[in-house]
Amino acid sequence: MATHPKRVALVTGGSRGIGLGIAEALADSGFDLAVNGVREAAAVDEAIQSLIRRGSEVLYCRGNVAEADDRQAIVDAVRARFGRLDVLVNNAGRFAGGLFEEGDVDEYYDLVQVNFAGLVHLTQRLLRPMLQDVNVVSAPTVAKERGIVIEEVTREAEGDYDSLITVTVTTERQSRHISGTVFAAGRPRIVNIKGIRMDAEFGPSMIYITNLDKPGFIGRFSSTLGEAGINIATFHVGREAPGGNAVALIEIDGELPAEVLAKVRALPQVQSARPLKF
Repeated sequence: MATHPKRVALVTGGSRGIGLGIAEALADSGFDLAVNGVREAAAVDEAIQSLIRRGSEVLYCRGNVAEADDRQAIVDAVRARFGRLDVLVNNAGRFAGGLFEEGDVDEYYDLVQVNFAGLVHLTQRLLRPMLQDVNVVSAPTVAKERGIVIEEVTREAEGDYDSLITVTVTTERQSRHISGTVFAAGRPRIVNIKGIRMDAEFGPSMIYITNLDKPGFIGRFSSTLGEAGINIATFHVGREAPGGNAVALIEIDGELPAEVLAKVRALPQVQSARPLKF
């Protein structure tokens, strides 16, 4: 496929609000655009036409960046249309402040799928083919060709991780955060939830639980899933202090039926339980 003559930018959540403003600025700077959103094409036609009038070729990629199939469809559409990508703007995101005010803080973890996991996985899918021929020798030349300015910064302070992304949501009543990093082979991991340290790799189907750190929880939970014929793939836990608040991220094989989720929520020490999909 011939290289597209103009620089190309993909803006997630780019059909309205801040994302549309970013897309407009990129169009004015000479970029052709791939604009992502979750609404039907007819609902975003006015925004797309406004970008076209600015002189850009525009592709609308409908999809939810939290869904693996949608992410792949977005990547495939950009490659098929333009054959290149120079700029990725991860603008898509959700905010649930009202839910926290009502006290249902676990709704926050639905945001992880869009605000963290979606960002990481979409970036990985786009970067891998772009960087497959880049190494320590060719990187400066490739960066210069793509208009990337490289600055080397050194610092004396050391942290636990070479790179760390923390997403924080703050309301009038409270603040909640989750941190993640990427280990070897590009595997993203959650390393901190609400100030509780842990090490949990993402899985396609997971259960997030908040509970009290008391004897018997893990045994009762495992028995509940075993009786339902559900296999536990991985089990990651963390706690504030002995006997205090704790969290668990459990990867399972297959779906979690609603009736089994109800049994988990009824277990002693369990404060909340939610299924997660990645």
